[in-house]
Amino acid sequence: MNRYYDRIIKGIGDDGKSMIENQIDLMGWVPPEDWSERILKESVLDGIAITMDNFESITKEKKPLSENITDFVYKVRNKYPREIRSDIPQAVFILACIKHRSPLPPEFWRGTIFNN
Repeated sequence: MNRYYDRIIKGIGDDGKSMIENQIDLMGWVPPEDWSERILKESVLDGIAITMDNFESITKEKKPLSENITDFVYKVRNKYPREIRSDIPQAVFILACIKHRSPLPPEFWRGTIFNN
């Protein structure tokens, strides 16, 4: 994970030198509260964008990248709690996102990686 992060996000080569002028700025997204109703009818592109500062300023302590990512996810979940409706199959929401060319809320994949 650290190698991909260094290469793709930070643009650092095997020699430790920068290969690019600017880093990619990772962004998170929190869908609007009415996302689960709207996505079934229309494209949903609004919500809250959250810069991740590439996970570097999350903590003052030097932690492994994996811990910084976990901390980020839990902080976002605490500040913007969003439940995925369980009365509609997740596949319906995924297909609606494809149909309406809308982003899929991160909790769809975060739920399989991080404990609730």
